[in-house]
Amino acid sequence: MESFWEQFRGRFLQTWGKMNITQKVVVIGAGMTILFTLFVLGKMAAKPDMVPLFTNLTNSDAGAIMSRLEELATPYQLADGGTTILVPNRDKDRLRIQLAMDDLPRRGVVGFESWNETRFGETDTDKRVRLLVALQGELTRTIESLEEVESARVHIAIPEPKLFTSDATAVTASIMVKLRPFSELNSNQVLAIMRLIANSVEDLSPEQVVVIDTNMNILSEGINETSSPTAAKLTANQLQLKEQFENNLAKSVQSMLERALGYGSVVVRISADLNFDEVEQRSQIFGKNVIRSESSLEETSRGTNPLAGGEVGLDANAGLVELNTATSEYERNERIRNYEVDVFEEYIKKSPGAVNHLSVSVIVDTGEAGELEQGLRDSIKNIVASASGTRADRNDVVEVIGMPFNTKAYDEMQARMDVYQRQMKLKQLITYGLLSGMVLLGGFLLIRVGKANKSAVKQRQQLEQVVEQRVQLTPEEKERDLVKKQIVSLAKEKPSELAHLLKTWMADDSR
Repeated sequence: MESFWEQFRGRFLQTWGKMNITQKVVVIGAGMTILFTLFVLGKMAAKPDMVPLFTNLTNSDAGAIMSRLEELATPYQLADGGTTILVPNRDKDRLRIQLAMDDLPRRGVVGFESWNETRFGETDTDKRVRLLVALQGELTRTIESLEEVESARVHIAIPEPKLFTSDATAVTASIMVKLRPFSELNSNQVLAIMRLIANSVEDLSPEQVVVIDTNMNILSEGINETSSPTAAKLTANQLQLKEQFENNLAKSVQSMLERALGYGSVVVRISADLNFDEVEQRSQIFGKNVIRSESSLEETSRGTNPLAGGEVGLDANAGLVELNTATSEYERNERIRNYEVDVFEEYIKKSPGAVNHLSVSVIVDTGEAGELEQGLRDSIKNIVASASGTRADRNDVVEVIGMPFNTKAYDEMQARMDVYQRQMKLKQLITYGLLSGMVLLGGFLLIRVGKANKSAVKQRQQLEQVVEQRVQLTPEEKERDLVKKQIVSLAKEKPSELAHLLKTWMADDSR
């Protein structure tokens, strides 16, 4: 029994032999299209997803990494003018570990590995300079390990020793950092960098360390060893609370206005003056006096008292002289009242964060109109004042103006997004079109093969019928059939003789 592939091959060759030249060209073109589509799809599927291995490389680091990748037989691509190296996503982590073992990338920084080699004829001054360069390199690598720092440079100035202490100058250090996009260093991180440098260099104090960024901002300004981290942290928290309060209030007002005026047609900014002073207030309030106790005392006395005596200067034996009697009278009144004092003590602790002043600014996009109607402006102002909670006693300010928005940058970004979306859609359409074409072509070939099979079956049936008819022919029919075959054979082999014979027969019939 023939195998499936042999049967398929036989049927295909049979169908191919029955096709005309046009059909063969169509089938060959369709086959080439299928092969090309499969090749393209295979390339797309086999192409690895390339991701950045390292970015912002120096030329020396890029060359060293490329050489190492070629030794590892790893495919790579260069981007951003050779400063970025792309590798397959599946190999990214493994390659970073292997390159880290080779101390790559060095980013042009030389560390303590320079001491692995021995240099003959090196003086003490050369050793001090090499040690200083290595120390600067190691500190640079340490600072670059911070998440917010993309690159760094460390410069340490160590003065020559002086004979007298009064003539000595202090050791200083300067650090320049390049921060990653949308990253920043807070005061605690800057102070940590200053302490790191100071503790790594002899006789260097944190006050002698200056930290700047690539935008020439002095990050270490106002930060020193005596600065209170708690106070700095508190100030940062206050600024964060202030920003959060302003953003939440502005977002609430803007979302309300955009529901009425349209999305993107309003810009709201709020500036709040918050009081972060923590106030404790104690007060005593004295009420009316209340009698707690009362006592009274009254004394009265009245009577006569005879008096006797002699004249002054007389002897004791002299006779007594009788005097007149005197009348005495005594009266005493005393009253004591004790009052209870009514005292009311009040303790008030005001939490920080109270609003001292509020300023609200609203800009409305007027488009081509150019100006905002006064009635609409007043309505917006009243609504904003009510929604933001402004108060007249705080002298809060609400300003509403109208002007056309400059949407050039937004329009350019939107145009780029539209182009990108069209490209992605076109790519999807091409992919779907190729797949659909393959499906349709495969279906077409299956239909043609099915029709060819049906045609072969029909021809076989017709052949069988002819064979059966030949088997059932009478002797006369068989003789006529034989004569017909001979005539056909003579016409193919000797057409001139057959023509001459036919002319002779026709001439005889005309006579």
